[in-house]
Amino acid sequence: MRRLFLSSLLLLAACDGGDDADAGLDAGPRPDAGLYDAGVDAGLDAGPEPTFRVRLVHDVPGMTGTEEAPGSAHVCAWLYNGERRVPLPPNFLTRSTGPIPFRGVSPYVPFAVVDPLAYRLGVYEPTDVAEGCPEDPLASGAPSPVLLEDLEADQVPADSVSSVVLTGLLEGTLGADGGALPSVCDPTPDPAPFDEACPGGLAARMIVVSDDPSEPAEGMAKLRFAQQIPNIAPVGFNLCYEPSLAPDPEGPPGTCIDTVPDDTPSTLFADVGYGEVTAYAERAPITPTVPSMGFGGAFFLVPETGGVGCPPFTALPESSQRCLPVLAAFPTPPPSDNIRPQLEAGQVTTLFATGLLGLAGDDAEAFGSSLFLWQDDYVAE
Repeated sequence: MRRLFLSSLLLLAACDGGDDADAGLDAGPRPDAGLYDAGVDAGLDAGPEPTFRVRLVHDVPGMTGTEEAPGSAHVCAWLYNGERRVPLPPNFLTRSTGPIPFRGVSPYVPFAVVDPLAYRLGVYEPTDVAEGCPEDPLASGAPSPVLLEDLEADQVPADSVSSVVLTGLLEGTLGADGGALPSVCDPTPDPAPFDEACPGGLAARMIVVSDDPSEPAEGMAKLRFAQQIPNIAPVGFNLCYEPSLAPDPEGPPGTCIDTVPDDTPSTLFADVGYGEVTAYAERAPITPTVPSMGFGGAFFLVPETGGVGCPPFTALPESSQRCLPVLAAFPTPPPSDNIRPQLEAGQVTTLFATGLLGLAGDDAEAFGSSLFLWQDDYVAE
C-alpha cells in the first residue's frame, strides 16, 4: 500500500542588519529537517528516498512584516496531488524561527522527490498566519497569500540544489492603491532609463535557479550575479569592480572615494537584466588592495545604455555613486555568517542586487537598493 505522511520542515533564520554591505539572513546551523515519506510500504528497506535541496531568497520589497523584522515574510508549503492539486496538510516552514526578513537567504532545506506531485509555496504577511498555515490556501476564508506558486517536479529533480528567489513588486504596497502595483519605475536619478510605469511583468513571482556548490580550481573563486532590482527594467546592469575605491569615512554606508581617479574598472558581468541570475564564473580572488590600511576596491553598478560598459566611478552622476567596498577590517562577529567582505580563493559566492531605486525617507531606508556578497558554500563549524 502506498502511504504518504507529512513531517515538519524547519528553516533556521536570523535577521542581519540593513545597510548596503551587510543586509541578509544568517543561514546558521542547519536543523534536522523532516521529509515527506513518499515510498512504497513493501516491508523492505529500499534505502533513502531521493531528495532535492532548496533555499529561499526574499527580495520582494514593500511587505509590512513585523516590528522586530520589518518587511519580512512567512512561508508555507503544501504537497499537491496531480492535476487536481488536492492539498495535503501544510508545512509552516518559518514558524519556529520567525519570518524571513527582506534581503534574507535561508539555509538549504531538503525535500523528498514526489514526482509527479508538486510542492506549492505560499508567501504571507507574518500577522496573517500567526496561528499557522491554512489547510488549503485557496479555501474560502483562508488568509490571502501575497504570492502562491508551484515547484514542479521538472524544476527540482532528484539531487538538485536550487535557490527559489522571491522577487518583484506587490499590489497595494509602497503607497499604491489596492489592486495596483507601486509607481516606482520612474525615479528621479539622472540618467533615468526606467519605464514610465511598472508593467505587469514586474509583479511578484518566484524564480527557480540551479545552484552549483562544486569547488573552484585551486587558487580561484566562483562568483555569480543576481539582479533583483525591478525598477531598472528593461535596462540591464553592468557589475563593475574598481581596485582604487575605498569607503568614504565621512559618508554614509555605500559611498566611496576614488584614490586613483584615472584607473579603469573591470566589468565582471555585463547587461544583466532584472530577474536574472547569471551562471557562476571562475575568477581570481578579489581582496583588499591596501590590506595594511584595511580597505581597497569596491563593486558598483552601472545601467547598460548604449554600450556604456564600466566607466570610472567618478564619471558616474553623484546620485549613482553607490558601492560595496572590499574590506580587510570587518565586524567581529560578522553581521551574518554568510555575508562576506571580499571574494576569497575557494569561495562560491553570489552577489545580490536588491531593493528599489528612487525611494525616499523611511521607504528608502527599509527597501532602497543595496549590494551584498553571500557565500553559497559556507558551512558552520
